[in-house]
Amino acid sequence: MYETMKDLLHLDSLHGNRLKQKSSLLWKLRGSDTPRGVSLFLPVPSWRTCNTSNIPVAFCLCQKLTPLQLDDPTVALVARSALLSINQLLEPFPMCLQLELKAVVSAFSSVPHVTHKHDKRDFTVRFQTIPGDAYFEATSRLTDGVLHQAGEIIRIMHRNNNSNCISELQLEPFCYCAV
Repeated sequence: MYETMKDLLHLDSLHGNRLKQKSSLLWKLRGSDTPRGVSLFLPVPSWRTCNTSNIPVAFCLCQKLTPLQLDDPTVALVARSALLSINQLLEPFPMCLQLELKAVVSAFSSVPHVTHKHDKRDFTVRFQTIPGDAYFEATSRLTDGVLHQAGEIIRIMHRNNNSNCISELQLEPFCYCAV
């Protein structure tokens, strides 16, 4: 959006050969050299991905999601790993209860557009925790047999939001107060 606004402020950059020059320069850049922001007046390169645009995995809509069975071992591993991360964040705050996995609600896999090889896979899992019946979404990436968290764990439903005992805004979505 920023690049588009710059073009609108300098309309002379949109006339004649200048637009063609900008477009030609953009098409010479590939992969990580592709700029994050691209004006809407320029054609979008076919190789542009969420990764080259700095769009977090959780918000990337370019990937084809394939539903997974909820009893898939990788699904359980992603949910448990995300829950462990949440509980580690809450550990220094005794007023927040440790969360437990109540259920995995949905799970999907996808091949990220960071590479055209299929050596990487993303697993997105939505799960419910107790106490509080909170719903979260986490994405992990499997690369060369190693699973690691990709992006942030997001609270997707704020039912029974009992987190008024903590003043840390970043932890508020995860905290369920003991009292």
